[in-house]
Amino acid sequence: MSGRKFSMISPALWRPGRFLSLPDSDAQVLHLYFLTCDHQTSAGAFRVPDGYVCADLNWKLERYQKARQALLKADLIAFDPECSTVYAKRWFRHCG
Repeated sequence: MSGRKFSMISPALWRPGRFLSLPDSDAQVLHLYFLTCDHQTSAGAFRVPDGYVCADLNWKLERYQKARQALLKADLIAFDPECSTVYAKRWFRHCG
């Protein structure tokens, strides 16, 4: 667990744009998770194996993969499957 006690997220996240255009609430929850989870770093890039996310959100793997794909398609994250690394794009805009 990280030493952070909270994460600041800009209210601008709720303005019309990529976040509100996501296909469903699972994708929105996953994006909020990536912006606030214990695994994140102060740069928005972090290693988070699929099993960690599934355990944290109590989701089946297929549900997680579908939501992650929606974030990739919306260009909200970058994901490297070889090392299970996620980068929350525009992280500094929403969490600065």
